[in-house]
Amino acid sequence: MEFQNPDTGILSEKKLFIFDMDGVLINTEPLHYRCWKEILKEKNGIDLDYEVYLPCIGSTRGFFMDLINENYGPVFDDVDKMNALMKEKKAQITEAEGFPEMPGIKEALKQLKDGGYLLAVASSSPAYAIKDALKSLDMVNFGKAAVIGGNVHKVGI
Repeated sequence: MEFQNPDTGILSEKKLFIFDMDGVLINTEPLHYRCWKEILKEKNGIDLDYEVYLPCIGSTRGFFMDLINENYGPVFDDVDKMNALMKEKKAQITEAEGFPEMPGIKEALKQLKDGGYLLAVASSSPAYAIKDALKSLDMVNFGKAAVIGGNVHKVGI
């Protein structure tokens, strides 16, 4: 892939790695399921079934909201309010227990960065969730770009 240096105008060939955040950089799915399970139990008395939750993995919060409402009746009516509940619950858990980093990821990122590779992160998660997770793991400055779920029209393969 060719990149042009904006200062010098010189073209150079660089190698780029784009990492998915959830399940590659950090092991967030068990944490996300726990958060939603606790939120739904505390706020609505609902026991979130893992089979109901499963299609949400790798999807958007809007998809999650629709799926929960479809399976449990009208629970959420606003993605922003729902995200605020998740942000609060996730902060509560990660402040007490830390973020679940994937084994060996910091070392791998350092080797790639030291080797001159450009690094980026892609995620279907909201921007605040990406920033919080990367900050918690001291990975905020590892990459040059991010692709955020809210900016993508279709997620998943």
